[in-house]
Amino acid sequence: MAATKGKCPCNGSLVELKSLPSPPQQVKEVAAAVVILLGDFPVSEATTENTTSAKLSDKTFMTFKRTLASPKCNERMWNFDPKTVTPEQMKAAKFAADHITLDEIKKKSAAAGDLLKWVKKVISEGDTSA
Repeated sequence: MAATKGKCPCNGSLVELKSLPSPPQQVKEVAAAVVILLGDFPVSEATTENTTSAKLSDKTFMTFKRTLASPKCNERMWNFDPKTVTPEQMKAAKFAADHITLDEIKKKSAAAGDLLKWVKKVISEGDTSA
């Protein structure tokens, strides 16, 4: 059984996020962490020398929308095993969203709050550097 079993955002949250035409910056940063952890965005592009979290989230948001459009997205997140995350993915995901608190993101989007909980759970369970 995957460690994140039962910790996946509900379908309603994913649908809500997919429908956002121009989400707030922090929502995009959480989305960046999701696609990095799922392996849908190349870590090499996420960790270039001149990348800021804002630049990263702008590059990844369309990838995030494509990921959410996949019929298997919810299943992938539901069954995701944090131990499969590479150290590079972990570093990039932390860079993208580790600075965001649940209270901050919930003010922007309750749905993004659900995603941030998933991201933080994956990071805490998959981080072997601690």
